[in-house]
Amino acid sequence: AASTAVLLASGTAALESVLTGRPTVAAYRMNPWTYRLVKGKLETEFVTLPNYLANQALIPELIQDQATTQAIVNAIQPQLKEGVSDLFLAQAQSIHETLTGDVTDRASDAILDELL
Repeated sequence: AASTAVLLASGTAALESVLTGRPTVAAYRMNPWTYRLVKGKLETEFVTLPNYLANQALIPELIQDQATTQAIVNAIQPQLKEGVSDLFLAQAQSIHETLTGDVTDRASDAILDELL
């Protein structure tokens, strides 16, 4: 990866970026009417997969009016500091470990837990 950090829209690219270990900021703007409709139906705190999987704000999410040039700069600059970057890498590794392993065993265990 040739980049130091990544700016992207929400989606699977956010997960791919985090798995590369690059500090990431998600910024997304949409039609205001669409945003109002979607926001009212959103049942999760996070819109990006990495944040949802980590159940915390691993990467900044700048949605709609928050997605300004200055907000993007302000969100990415702290992530480039060494200590913050090390923490990000540890959290990214944790997500990677969650997504790997024997998925079949984990799925069957989850089903059995619900049935028993």
